[in-house]
Amino acid sequence: MEKITKHGKFWLDNKQNAIPGTIEFLDNSKVIIFVHGILSSYQMMEFMRQHRELNGEIYNEYDIKIINPVSYPRRGINEKHDCEVYEGDFYIEGKNDLFKENKKYREIKWSLDEYESWINIYPCSIKKYGESYTVSIDKECMEKYKWDSEVGLIKICFEEKLDNRFLCNNSSKFEISGNWYLYITINKPEEEIDRIIEISQLVERFFITLVSNNFTIKNPVISDQDGNEYKLSFITYDYRKTNRNNIFVSQLKIFSENFGKILGKYINSYEHYLSGFYSYTSLFVNGGFNETRFASCISGLEAIHTKDFGKYKIKKSRDDIKRTFKEKLINCTLFDNKERSAILYNYTKKYEFNLGERLKELTSEMDFFDKKKIDRIIENAVSVRNDIAHYGGIRDVNSIFTNKDVTYLLEIFRMIYLFSIMKVIGVDKKTISCLYNSSPDLGGPKICYETYFPKDTNTQKKKEA
Repeated sequence: MEKITKHGKFWLDNKQNAIPGTIEFLDNSKVIIFVHGILSSYQMMEFMRQHRELNGEIYNEYDIKIINPVSYPRRGINEKHDCEVYEGDFYIEGKNDLFKENKKYREIKWSLDEYESWINIYPCSIKKYGESYTVSIDKECMEKYKWDSEVGLIKICFEEKLDNRFLCNNSSKFEISGNWYLYITINKPEEEIDRIIEISQLVERFFITLVSNNFTIKNPVISDQDGNEYKLSFITYDYRKTNRNNIFVSQLKIFSENFGKILGKYINSYEHYLSGFYSYTSLFVNGGFNETRFASCISGLEAIHTKDFGKYKIKKSRDDIKRTFKEKLINCTLFDNKERSAILYNYTKKYEFNLGERLKELTSEMDFFDKKKIDRIIENAVSVRNDIAHYGGIRDVNSIFTNKDVTYLLEIFRMIYLFSIMKVIGVDKKTISCLYNSSPDLGGPKICYETYFPKDTNTQKKKEA
């Protein structure tokens, strides 16, 4: 593992108590700090409660703030000196009032390096003034890529530079180079860095989910209210374990009218849906069995439906359903209490959505699916999920479903999962249909859907009976 080592001084609450140390920057955005002495006499729990930050000054370069550092047990260097070791996953680098109290952060900026093909916009032109040349940005074009969202103003901007190379025939060759950036200007400046980190994590997961898992959007630059810039580094996803074969679910132009609103709604909806959103990113991790990934996929879909439609098919709570039936059952003397409880359980259970009903409702507006075929595929998915999640006996050696079936079903339902998330965050039905029909990156799941021959589980059950 590559690492960069730098020297500096570190402190917890007061710079006057700073002591020398060494910091190692690892290639996975982690840092390890070795301080040559004792920073604090607090016990571990008291330390974690009192100090959520470890501050440092890298000699002749910049300041650094490590968020929520983890302290390891002190270890001796020799008989006379001690060394404390800390580890951090989140840290901020920069100068100009980095350690100022009650700092408010206003803007977050990400480089979109390697996302040029996804953006696919060329807003530049070259203009000549006498003997000099300048790059002109089409401001009217760039105004289209600003959106008001639930989080704040979101925009995509291009920062350019002109490379003028003279060829041997005295003609000029011009190359416009630069980089695209994504900005979020927060409506209300945040006093705590925690919210900034959270927004940054969710933007990263949004790009994994909706844009690409082939590249990484990470380590944004954050700005405070005074315009000072700081680099934020953190880990949310281990990209070394990621199966990076899904490049660009879509081009930006498909979402250009409401991309910012979609991103803002994803950020604000994430906590509400939780596993309904985060289970999707786990489908790209290498090394997982297809059965495990399939179970995660189905669980995520189930979570999305439960959040939107609840647990019961009628607009009554479980207590209301039980109360209604209890009134009918209470005067019946033929059953004892245990039998009444069993009847009551079965009665309330029939009002709950089952997995098949949830999946059918999620796919009901996806008109590109043949209804009879998708209903049969859903039946297959339910059977496989039940076999995986509720396994309770000896598996039939002549099982109706093979590993190949699970692979096909995983690809089909990963596509359905993606479209379900899109619907939640405001992507319209027409756009989803367009993606299904035109996106080459959904070709694998689409081919699986079109070529997969669903198994007749009802016939199989009759044979077993």
